[in-house]
Amino acid sequence: MPHKHGWGHSLISQVRQLAVDAEIGALVMFHHDPDRTDAQLDEIQIENERHLKSHRTPIRSVVAAEGMQIKVSKPVFGGDTIFSIS
Repeated sequence: MPHKHGWGHSLISQVRQLAVDAEIGALVMFHHDPDRTDAQLDEIQIENERHLKSHRTPIRSVVAAEGMQIKVSKPVFGGDTIFSIS
């Protein structure tokens, strides 16, 4: 992304790898380049899933869209984090 050098954002590939390295539970991509099309965002989601699968990680990934609501909560008595999208 040389044409956007200095914007202060990470590359998508860097974010994916950071998610794997940090062993996070969920990766939500947001704050997108406004010039990206819906098809390009769909391709990012596909690439996310491919990358995470290749690393055999249980990380869930979603590319956020306008109007999407994401609720993340942890059960009081342990268990897995609840991650719901509407």
